Amino acid sequence: MEVAQSLREHIQGLEQQLLRPDVRRSRELLDELLADEFVEFASDGAAYGKSQVIAALQAEPSLHRSLADFHLVQLAEDVLLSTYRSSRHGDAAHEAVESLRSSIWKQREGKWQMIFHQGTVCAKLPGTRRADPGRGIASAPAGQTEKANSKDKEKDMDPVVHFEMPFDNRERMAKFYASAFGWQTQMMGEDMGNYVLATTTETDEKGPKKPGSINGGFFPKKPDWPAQHPSIVIAVDNIKESMKKVTSAGGKVLGDPMEIPGVGQYVSFTDTEGNRISMLQPNPRDSRSSKQGK
Repeated sequence: MEVAQSLREHIQGLEQQLLRPDVRRSRELLDELLADEFVEFASDGAAYGKSQVIAALQAEPSLHRSLADFHLVQLAEDVLLSTYRSSRHGDAAHEAVESLRSSIWKQREGKWQMIFHQGTVCAKLPGTRRADPGRGIASAPAGQTEKANSKDKEKDMDPVVHFEMPFDNRERMAKFYASAFGWQTQMMGEDMGNYVLATTTETDEKGPKKPGSINGGFFPKKPDWPAQHPSIVIAVDNIKESMKKVTSAGGKVLGDPMEIPGVGQYVSFTDTEGNRISMLQPNPRDSRSSKQGK
């Protein structure tokens, strides 16, 4: 079924809108362009709905994107299939990538909306580095779908391994989390700053057994401490080097690293948004095991 040139240009224009950073950050515009039943299939086989895609796009970096080799096929009077090649142009912090895309558009009350989208990881093309994992699904899902390159990217990522929250009354706090969520707590002594360890998932000597799960802890509130709010702890290989990276990126390191017996070196910092976060250079596992066994 031949598609009129005017309709072809209209749908191509809608696809180009969805590549623009300002549109991808606008919940109102995305709500107009994506149908309520919209679904996207990621390269890992997972399906994401409209609300998930819109939420993910709010967190992605603002990068220039373009399309080429646009084709449009009319599947029915009010249904169209578009296919094209998408290019994400890189910058100092992001690589340039390309991918193959397909969308299904449906017309309702004179308005075209996307009801389906799929991004297919394609082979390397001349002048490109790697395939773009997703147009609609951003940050987290994109990391899951970029399987072909996940191993080398993991080497550059420092994982979240622990959470921390302040308390006024640790017995009251421990009772609350035990009653509400079944967490187990271990009260540390004065030598450990009255810290409370919290176990939130089944754990052995290697750590949480369930992938993606973390344990945490609680610290006593102190009037002279800055930013006493819930925060996370990031594991790093070299705390001195990571402190330099934090400062270089615009953050502020709060003091010098402290040695936590049997655990490792620990220091807090604030990011560019004023959030207090901590980093930990863990002791080698054999060293931690021997210290804990004494």
